Amino acid sequence: MKNPSRILIHYLRLCAGWKKRLLAHYTFGNTYQYYPVVSEEDFRKGTLRNVISKYFNNSYLNAVSSLVKEEDISLDELKQLIHEVEQADKKH
Repeated sequence: MKNPSRILIHYLRLCAGWKKRLLAHYTFGNTYQYYPVVSEEDFRKGTLRNVISKYFNNSYLNAVSSLVKEEDISLDELKQLIHEVEQADKKH
């Protein structure tokens, strides 16, 4: 038998997803089969926006600065990021 506390944690995560409209379900008798309502890409984008907003005062610059200060991003990665921003700017 699974650990009851792990089952509860899993259930609470499902409920959180349900309230945020991330999950929907099919009913089969007295059981449910859950499935995602949003794509993985949309979920990632929304999660990133939420983190940037909540922890970095809605500033991507503050987020990148934090990564640089904590040495979680290398100089090569930072150069690649700058290159990607410049390429995106050329397209717009």
